[in-house]
Amino acid sequence: MVTWTSPGRGYVTSPFGPRRTSIPGATTWHRGVDIGAGGKPVPICSVGPGVVAAVGNNTFRGLWVVVRHDDGSHTTYQHLAVRLVTPGRRVRAGTQVGRMGHTGTGSGIHLHMEAFAPNVRWMQNGTGWSSAGATAPDVFLRQRGIDLGRALAGAGPVREIGEARAAPTAEKPTARPPVPHEEDDEMIDAKEMLQITYRQECGRDATEEELYPRLRRVVAAEDPRAQLATEVDSVDASTESNRFVVRTLYQDLLGRTGRVEEWDHWLEMVQAKPDKRLDDKAHEAIVKGIKESEEYRAKHPEG
Repeated sequence: MVTWTSPGRGYVTSPFGPRRTSIPGATTWHRGVDIGAGGKPVPICSVGPGVVAAVGNNTFRGLWVVVRHDDGSHTTYQHLAVRLVTPGRRVRAGTQVGRMGHTGTGSGIHLHMEAFAPNVRWMQNGTGWSSAGATAPDVFLRQRGIDLGRALAGAGPVREIGEARAAPTAEKPTARPPVPHEEDDEMIDAKEMLQITYRQECGRDATEEELYPRLRRVVAAEDPRAQLATEVDSVDASTESNRFVVRTLYQDLLGRTGRVEEWDHWLEMVQAKPDKRLDDKAHEAIVKGIKESEEYRAKHPEG
C-alpha cells in the first residue's frame, strides 16, 4: 500500500486559485497552497514516497525542494528556512525535507506547496520552472486519501491508499527526557526537530542521553538557531545515519534490511567518513553495487 500524509502541521493561509495580493512579484492566481504555523519554523515533510528530483534557491521561491513521487506526480516545497535533502535522496511520506521559512518573496514564515498530477511537467522546456500545470494540493491529496485541513491540524495525518486506518508510527519512549527550560517554545521546537532528525536519519528515537547534551548546548549558545543547525547536521552526518541510508537501500532493492557488516562494507567501499554525510556520488555508487550483486540479479532476472 502507498502511504501519504500532510506536509506538516499548521493551517491554510491562502488556498489554490485567484487571490488579491499587494506583495511585489507575487501572482494573483495562486498555483499552490500557503500554509502557516503561527510564525514557527515547523518541520516540512514530503507528502508521499519518491525521490528528491531537484533543489534550489531563487528570488521568488526562496529555498525549494521538488519530490518526484512513485506514481509519477510531483510536489514542491518553497520558502524553506533550511533544506535537509539533496537530489536523488529517497524519501517516504513524512520524511523531513526542510523547515518552514521566509526565504524568497512572501509575507512571513510559511510554506508554499504545489502539486502536479502524474505525467504533468513542472519544468518548462526542461530548464525553467513553470507552475502552469499545477493542480490544487488539497484535491491532489484528497485523491490519495488525505483531508489536508484535518491532517494539518494533526487529525489522522497519515493514510494508506485503500485502507481506513492510520499507518503505524514509531513507538515513543514512555519516559520523557528532562529538557531544560521546557516551558520555552524554542526549546520544545529544538527537541522536536532533533527527535524528528533521529527518526528520519537513524531510523529510531533519540535516547535521553543523546538529546539532553545537545539541548544543553543549544540553550547555552549565543545563537541557539545556529547551534541547533549544527546539532542536526552532526546527527545527519553520523555513521549511524549513513548506515540507515544503506539499510534503506537494502530494503528498497533487496527486500531486506541487511546487517551492520554489510552496511559497513559499502560505506568502506565509498570511503565514507564518520563525520560526513554520504554525497550523491557515493549514494549512486552503492546503488550501482547492490544492483550488480548476485542477490539483486536473482531477485530481478528481468534486468
